[in-house]
Amino acid sequence: HMGAKRILLLGYDMKSDGKKNHWFGEHPNRVIPPYSMMLPYFKTIVEPLEKAGIEVINCTPNSALKVFPMMKLEEALI
Repeated sequence: HMGAKRILLLGYDMKSDGKKNHWFGEHPNRVIPPYSMMLPYFKTIVEPLEKAGIEVINCTPNSALKVFPMMKLEEALI
């Protein structure tokens, strides 16, 4: 983590509307990310990050990732 004590997550919506998965367009082979399979793994890093004194804040509006506190980016940057 290179000494970071605070991490702000941006773009971690962790869900798909079924039409568009990436803001930049689709990959050529249209791989659909298995978000529901990824979400449980975030729980495994909460405790190690806390023990290391690292605060993680999810600044992604409407995110499906709920293991980290949510905050508007504008507030987190104050």
